[in-house]
Amino acid sequence: MSEGNVFPAFLSFPALAAALASLASCGGGSKADTSLPENPEVKATDPLSKAIEEFTGGHAKVAWVRHVGGAKSDCYTTGDKLQLWGVDTRDGKGERQLFPETGNVSRPLITPSGESVVYTSKNTRSKSGSKTKEFDPRVYRVDWKDGHVEELGEGHAVDVWRDPKTRIEWVYVTDLLPTEKASMYASRIERFKLRDPRDRETVYDKTRLSTENIQLSRDGTRACGLFPWPDAGVIDLPRGTHKKYEHGCWPSLAPDNSYYAWVFDGAHQNFFLFTDGAEKKWTVPVNIAPELQKHEVYHPRWSNHLRFFACTGPYTGATIGKSDGTLVEVFLSRFDEDIRSVEETLKITDNENGDFFPDLWVAHGEKTESSPVSAPPKPPGQPTPKREKRPWPETNLNLLFVWGDRNFDNITHETDPKARECGVEAFDRARYGPHYEMWCEGGWFGADETSSEAVTKYLAKPENPFTVEVVATPGKEWQDGVLLSTDTFQIKQRGSDLLFVGSKPKPVTLWIGAAKPGVPASLAVTWDGAEFIAYHNGKPIIQKDPPSVEMLAGRRGLTFGSGWAGSLERVYLCPNNLDVLRIAKNHEVTAKEIAARPPIPRVRLKAKLLEMTISPAPDDLDTYKNCLVAYLYEVEKVLEGEYREPKVLVMHWSILDRKPVATVPRRPGQSYELILEPKTSHPQLESELQPNETSEFIDEYYDVEPPQE
Repeated sequence: MSEGNVFPAFLSFPALAAALASLASCGGGSKADTSLPENPEVKATDPLSKAIEEFTGGHAKVAWVRHVGGAKSDCYTTGDKLQLWGVDTRDGKGERQLFPETGNVSRPLITPSGESVVYTSKNTRSKSGSKTKEFDPRVYRVDWKDGHVEELGEGHAVDVWRDPKTRIEWVYVTDLLPTEKASMYASRIERFKLRDPRDRETVYDKTRLSTENIQLSRDGTRACGLFPWPDAGVIDLPRGTHKKYEHGCWPSLAPDNSYYAWVFDGAHQNFFLFTDGAEKKWTVPVNIAPELQKHEVYHPRWSNHLRFFACTGPYTGATIGKSDGTLVEVFLSRFDEDIRSVEETLKITDNENGDFFPDLWVAHGEKTESSPVSAPPKPPGQPTPKREKRPWPETNLNLLFVWGDRNFDNITHETDPKARECGVEAFDRARYGPHYEMWCEGGWFGADETSSEAVTKYLAKPENPFTVEVVATPGKEWQDGVLLSTDTFQIKQRGSDLLFVGSKPKPVTLWIGAAKPGVPASLAVTWDGAEFIAYHNGKPIIQKDPPSVEMLAGRRGLTFGSGWAGSLERVYLCPNNLDVLRIAKNHEVTAKEIAARPPIPRVRLKAKLLEMTISPAPDDLDTYKNCLVAYLYEVEKVLEGEYREPKVLVMHWSILDRKPVATVPRRPGQSYELILEPKTSHPQLESELQPNETSEFIDEYYDVEPPQE
C-alpha cells in the first residue's frame, strides 16, 4: 500500500470508519491477483456492517457460535447453551441471531454462494460414571434471509465447497469417534450435495483425523488436516495421500489454488505458513491487536478470500478451556499482499458472552487468485502416481516398521500408495530432540499399535529372516538400559557395551560396539534363519566371546529407550536379511546427513528468578500431553558460553505425559544455575503448549537439563 494509505495495525470497528483511506493501491502483483476492490461502494447502513465492509472492501458475511452459559467457557462447543449468530453487511439488520433456538451449535460454515450457513449439532452423550463421550452428529442448513432450518443428515460438517465447473455446492463431513477429550476425532471424510444430500461418497479414509480444521482449495484437489493432531499438513485428494507439514494445530488452506497452508503453533500466537508441499515456510504473528498480545487466540480459519481470516480471543486462562469465555470476541484479520504478515485486525464483537468458531465470507472472494505453485492433478483414468523414492532406508521391501524421525516420511514402502504409516508416542519424561529424534532419558517411546502388532506377528516365527537397524547416541558411557525392544530380541547398553540380545530360536548375545556419549552410531543386526550378523556403522563385527546377557523383562511390543539415557533415530525393521552393501549404504546416507547438522550453541548461567508463569494442571491440558512455561531471570553470571543480555527468558518443562515435572515451580528471588540453548534451535517445541505470562518480549531459551520426576 502507498504511504498515504497505511492503517494502524489494529482498529476496533468505530475507529475504523474515521481512519479509512482509499484501498485503490492494494492491487496484486504480476504473479497473483490478491487485490481488494478499488474504491468500494459501501452499501451497509449499521455501524458494524460499515466497518466490516470498509475493512474487507465490500459486501461480507460473518457467522459464529455464541455461548450464553456464563463465564465458564464452551470454546469446543460441546454443550447446549449455544446460539448461531451472524452479520450480513447488506441486510440492514446488523449483528443478530440467525434462528431463535439455543442448543448445541458447532462450526458454522458459510456456503460459497453466501446464501446459507451449514452447522452441526453434535448430540453428545455419555454413560453414567464414564468420561467417554459419544456422538450422533447431524448437519443442518439455515438460510440467511428467513432463518429457515433444514436437516441435511448425519455427520460433522467441516467445509462447504463449490465445484468451479458445475457450480454445485458440496458439504464435506466427518464421523465423530468416542473420546474422553474435548477435541474431536474422525475416521473418514465424506461429502454430499448441499441441495441433494441423499447420496454420499467417501473422499478420504487413509488415516485417523482430528476434525479441526479441514478446508479445501478452490479446485477441490487439496484439503488441510490433522492426521491426527499434532501431525498437520495437506491431503492430496485425487491421489488419496497426505503430507505432514509441521506439528501443530488448526491447519487452514488458502481458498484459491495457490495451495498455501498454515499450521498454528503451540503457543496459539503464530502461523507457520507453507507453499505447496511445504517447500517454503515462513512465520506470521497473529495476535497483533492490543487486546490479544501475549494471549492465545483460537479458531483461526481462512475466509473465501486469500487476504482474510477470522479467529477468536483473547484466552487469558491457564488453558484455552479454562479461560473466561465472556472475554472472548471475534476478530477479522487481513494479510498483506504477499501473505507474509498480518497488516490489520478488526474486532467485530463486544459483549459479555463467549464468541467462538467464526467464518468469514467476502462477496468478491472468488475473484482473487494466487497462481498455483504445483502441477495440476492427474486427469481421471490415469494410474495413481507413486511416491518419490527416498534415499533411506535402501531395501526395496515393504518394511515392518520405519521411523526416521518425527518429520520423516515414515511409510512402510516408499512407492506403494497403500503403504502403512508408522509412528511413535512418548511416555513419562521422554520427549523429542532438536532434530525430531527420540530423547529417551527419564522415559520411553512406544510404536503405534498397528506397527507393534505387525512386528510381533512376524517375529513370532523364528525362521523368518529380518534386519533391524537404529542410530543411537548414548547419553552416558556407563548405564544399563534397553534401546530397542521386541518380544523376541532387544538392543541394549550394558556398562559401556552395546549388545543385541535374542531369545529365539535360541538365546544369543552379540556385541555391536562401545558406547561413546554424544557420538551417534548405526547399530544393525541381520538374521537369515540360521545365523545372526551384527554391524557397527555399516561394517560387520567379528564376535569374540561377548558377555552372556538375558533379555530384560518389560513392556511387550515394539518400544524404545526403557531405562536408557540417549537419543534414537533412523529405525527400521525389514522382513529380510539385508546384504552388507545395503547396510553400508544406509549408514553412509545417515552419517552424511547427521554430520551436516550445525552445532547448537549452549550457555550456562547463574540467574535470579524475577517472574514466572503458572503452569496449568495436568487435567486441564485436553489434547496436549506436555507443557512448557516461561520464566524470566536476571543474569548474574555467565559460567560457560556467550550471553550479553541482562535478562533471559527461559522455557521450562512443567508437565510431561500429563505428569508434573519437579524442577518447577521455582521461587522468585532465588538464584539458579541454568543450562540453555536458543529456542530457535529446537523446532520440535513449536507444537507444544507453552503459556507465557512474563512482561518481557525478548528471545526465548530452552532449558536442556533433563526434567526431574
